[in-house]
Amino acid sequence: MLSRVPDEFGHWVPNPISAISRWKIFDNLRRSLVEPFVFILFLASWLGLPGGPLYWTIVLCAILIFPPLVVLGFGLGAAFASDQKGGVYDAFAGFWKALLVAFLNLIFLPHQTLLSLDAIVRSLVRRSSQKAPA
Repeated sequence: MLSRVPDEFGHWVPNPISAISRWKIFDNLRRSLVEPFVFILFLASWLGLPGGPLYWTIVLCAILIFPPLVVLGFGLGAAFASDQKGGVYDAFAGFWKALLVAFLNLIFLPHQTLLSLDAIVRSLVRRSSQKAPA
């Protein structure tokens, strides 16, 4: 992701990867850390963050419920702007589906955290076990 990287001989050369590809790599790294950090934040809130466990649990659940609320807002806006019959029903149907996905993400958060950490550790082990250029 840096502007200069080592080549096969160990010399530092300009990175041949485009800026958009570097951004995609960064975004993949960011997304792989979301579940572990949310899980750690849940644990930290239950084990002693100021404000108490109930406060932080409500805050974290509100953060997880925010995207379905955005889906509802955009769906209602589109329904009122288009004057289609059933648009409001479709907006609420999309909201309930998104809310179900958010609820399932919360339920499977420990499992997803373990999967993400496993993938991170495996990639770090594979990266460190590669042979250095001779």
